[in-house]
Amino acid sequence: MRMKMRMKMRMKNTLLFFEMLFIILYCKNSQAQKSNSIWCFGDSAGIDFTVPSNPQPYFSAMRSRGTAVSICDTLGQLLFYAHTGDTSNNGTNTRGNILNKNHQLMENGDSIVGISWYQEMVIIPYPGNLMKFYLFTNDGTITYNTYYSIIDLSFNNGLGRVIQKNVPLIVNVRMADCITAIKHGNGRDWWLYMRSGDGFLANNPFYTYLITTTGILLNAQQNIGPLTGGSFVEFRWNKQGTKMAYVNYSGLIQVFDYDRCTGLISNPITLDTMRPSSPLPAYWACEFSASGRYLYVSASSTISYLYQYDLINLPTSFYSRYNLDNAISS
Repeated sequence: MRMKMRMKMRMKNTLLFFEMLFIILYCKNSQAQKSNSIWCFGDSAGIDFTVPSNPQPYFSAMRSRGTAVSICDTLGQLLFYAHTGDTSNNGTNTRGNILNKNHQLMENGDSIVGISWYQEMVIIPYPGNLMKFYLFTNDGTITYNTYYSIIDLSFNNGLGRVIQKNVPLIVNVRMADCITAIKHGNGRDWWLYMRSGDGFLANNPFYTYLITTTGILLNAQQNIGPLTGGSFVEFRWNKQGTKMAYVNYSGLIQVFDYDRCTGLISNPITLDTMRPSSPLPAYWACEFSASGRYLYVSASSTISYLYQYDLINLPTSFYSRYNLDNAISS
């Protein structure tokens, strides 16, 4: 009986922990648009956030332990989704797939570059064309390159076709396990961001690409902030587009000033990462509050944590909001 009660409490606490993270991640975009309404991930899993106050389970045809991305239209209806490294063949398939809104493999959507890691894909709408989308991928384990594919939904009665696939963008540069994007200050174009990364070699370059109606343009390579060897990385911007946060598995948390019109990152602030309660400063994810005042960071070793920083009152603002024993098993 005691064992059953402990199991129920652990399941309840795990659900609460992830519910908190989902609310933090979703609150910024729910009022502005619904392109992020449906998340597909894991083994046939998904969540429908069309009604933010009442998220619903959602079926997907995905089977992957790694990166998962999806995009919806302005009404919150799923357009397509993608994932890295399909594990349906006992983990032997190191390429990903693009699936259409009917949960079927999109035409020419197989063999997308990317093994089963965590932040290796991002979808960007094609500026000036509502039917086209870019899918950017990086592969930090096998080829060490960055690629893009183009999806055109005007084919197959809206189910789409991949019209260009695995086009090299960056070659012979090993990127950290993260690729992400933010809309340009002009409301039309996009900025694409990556950071070179190696689990053993310290480095700090950020790579910035500008995505416009004329194509993909290299904007800048910035060497900013302390050298770091972290491979598992995440970027996040505040809702106002004035701050960027960066965390990695090697224990680094940074906050930068950001300019959405120039794409430039500046004024790095390194937050204290040595927490007595976290012997492994393994930071997995971060997110700003809707107001932009607070930064939340998740960490885990044998215990999972949710940390809060008050960015107005740095550096004495650290606060451990939540912890959960054995929430994530190895």
